[in-house]
Amino acid sequence: MAISLSRFLARRAALLVLTLWLVSLGVFVVSELLPGDVAIFILGQQATPELLAVLRQQLGLNEPPPVRYVTWLTHFLRGDWGRSLALQVPIADLVLSRTVNSLVLAVLALVLTIPVSIGLGLVAALRAGRFADRLISLVGLSGLALPEFVTGVVLIVVFSLTLHLAPASAQIPTGASPLSVLPALVLPAITLAVTLFAYISRMTRASQPSQSSARKSAGWWAGWSWWSTCSAIRAWATSCSSPPSTRTCHCSRRA
Repeated sequence: MAISLSRFLARRAALLVLTLWLVSLGVFVVSELLPGDVAIFILGQQATPELLAVLRQQLGLNEPPPVRYVTWLTHFLRGDWGRSLALQVPIADLVLSRTVNSLVLAVLALVLTIPVSIGLGLVAALRAGRFADRLISLVGLSGLALPEFVTGVVLIVVFSLTLHLAPASAQIPTGASPLSVLPALVLPAITLAVTLFAYISRMTRASQPSQSSARKSAGWWAGWSWWSTCSAIRAWATSCSSPPSTRTCHCSRRA
């Protein structure tokens, strides 16, 4: 089992590397086929020939295309992705800062999605063919059918412009704590969670071959949630200044 899983992951990793290389090669070939001069595009039509020659030398535009591609690829693998022409800062720093924000948003979306999706998926399995099953399936398929940008616009109109419960847009400062900008992440996280809910709830619903297995899974899920909640309350009560004996929690029961 472990060997097959390792081989599967190795094949997927190799396929990912091959796909990225083919995409980079395709983009480079297409950019070479486009008409025009990159130096003139950057400096404008009024640039002097001397300035154009200097920029071509800096960017390596005088080299043959295969040499330029190999040079770009080696610099990319070393982490040297060049500088932004608009902001005049290293591109790697821009990508890293945006990647951190994306990871925070993805984690928040998963935290919102996984408990709700698995729980409602089990409810749908327990109520197979009934109103609850049809309603959960309808909500999941609706979230799957709507593009994420449409879902985002709907959430902005409802929760921001109408109910004024969340900001419509916000700029997250660099290095800011995720907790300090949590209200700005709520609507984007829900937007991502709607699509994830459709996938996970349907997979959970389909993975239960019968209502008896769904009852067992639901019992485990309820017991796990009960035990986790009680453990958190017990840890909070222990950390308080009052005697722990005044706060009791019967957490011995597990499904």
